[in-house]
Amino acid sequence: MLVTARIMQGVGAAMLAPATLAVLNTTVTEPGERARVFLVAAALGPAIALVSALLPRRD
Repeated sequence: MLVTARIMQGVGAAMLAPATLAVLNTTVTEPGERARVFLVAAALGPAIALVSALLPRRD
């Protein structure tokens, strides 16, 4: 059951990233601003993953 839950979590995360980029692509119309927004989004992804890995677990 835990393995199934982790698989579903991975599928959800895999669907979330393209959806986020699609929203940014349609929301920001100016090319220069769009490049900056995608740069920030690309930089924040690994940073958020690192912070979430370093947070203490609440068991």
